[in-house]
Amino acid sequence: MKARLVPVRFAQTKEEAFQAQLHLLAGSFAGEAEFLPPVELGGEIPEADAALLPFLPAEAYKRVEELKKVGLPLFGITSAYGARSMWDWEEASYLRGEGVDLYTPYDVELSRVLMRAAALKREMRNAAFLIWQDEAQRGFYWYEEECARRIKERFGLKILYESYSALCERARAIPDEEARAVAKERVILKEEVRGGRLLSAIKLYMAMERRILELEGVAGIGCNCLNESKFTDTSPCLAFALLNRERGIKVVCEADTLSLLTEYIAESAIGRGSFSTNIYPFLMGLAAVRHEKISDFPQVERPENHALLVHCGYCGLIPENIASSWVLRPAVLGMLNENAVMIDGEIPRGDLALLKLHSRLDRWLLAPAELTGYARYPGSDCRCGGVIRVRDGHELMEKIYSHHITVMPGKLVPYLKLVGRLLGLENELC
Repeated sequence: MKARLVPVRFAQTKEEAFQAQLHLLAGSFAGEAEFLPPVELGGEIPEADAALLPFLPAEAYKRVEELKKVGLPLFGITSAYGARSMWDWEEASYLRGEGVDLYTPYDVELSRVLMRAAALKREMRNAAFLIWQDEAQRGFYWYEEECARRIKERFGLKILYESYSALCERARAIPDEEARAVAKERVILKEEVRGGRLLSAIKLYMAMERRILELEGVAGIGCNCLNESKFTDTSPCLAFALLNRERGIKVVCEADTLSLLTEYIAESAIGRGSFSTNIYPFLMGLAAVRHEKISDFPQVERPENHALLVHCGYCGLIPENIASSWVLRPAVLGMLNENAVMIDGEIPRGDLALLKLHSRLDRWLLAPAELTGYARYPGSDCRCGGVIRVRDGHELMEKIYSHHITVMPGKLVPYLKLVGRLLGLENELC
């Protein structure tokens, strides 16, 4: 979906120059935006996602109230390079200080992020998450009815709940021959994941895909995979990976709709993949170590500023499009059927953004981090965990919202801050 932008012209701007700049921008952002017919400031504004200001002349100082009445976010993209001009800082600062909702991105990728985020605001009103679970669990906010209601009220996005046990029954009913044909087309066999173990995972994928195709607007999926593992002899990890790869559907473990929404917002606006996992700050000490059945955290300098990323035995449900290595392996956790599968994936070492929506949906946590390496503990519940360094581990412990965190590779906090502002989220930095 592209952002619908209405270009707005000041009377002081010459029509020829305005059209020339507009032509340049339309070419630069053909993949992100649809440009509506231009409107002169003070004229009637059509339905759109944002207004585009190709010029910010001195006239802007005198037309603050009219700019406010536009009623849309204003994107000041005033250079030929898809970003703001060198000379817009004072005007932009003045206008924002007077309450004008103005954005002046300083590089072309920030402009693209803004446009994708503007389109996302409209897209969410027609989107849905499909969650398979039979009974909400206690203790985590995403299982509360209030959470689904708030998501609908805040963003317009619907959450559809369906029976996980019924889905698993439909998967078991799929003939082996059909599953073999699908497996042959889609999966490179690695490790011990073949035979009946692979067929069970493929059947669950087929059942999920068939249901998704019966519905409209499914943007993300999840299921209560751990707490309701009794309904199946497999796990949804491979199904999630294939649906993400083939259909771009966002996926999440344990039916965590807050993490799923975090992924959906970030991936849609930034344009790259992410994953959610458990975070174990080293400051948690034995509470974290014992949970993962490991002897100790890895030895590092400044351990108070480090954390381990691990979920269901491995670093997380890492999508193939951001993975440096990706292997389907037999399950690790004892609570799952021995026939189940897990993804052992890695992403390249380097910069990360950690993020998570707050339960009130009025803010999100944004934290830069660095992936420094991996820790493997044979025979434990941490066969491969990502070791990350954060700016201040003590501050993270005070601010973090959940044991689930979303991870996006790259130095992306500045981009995510802009997304948060456009969506009306307070950026809580750490």
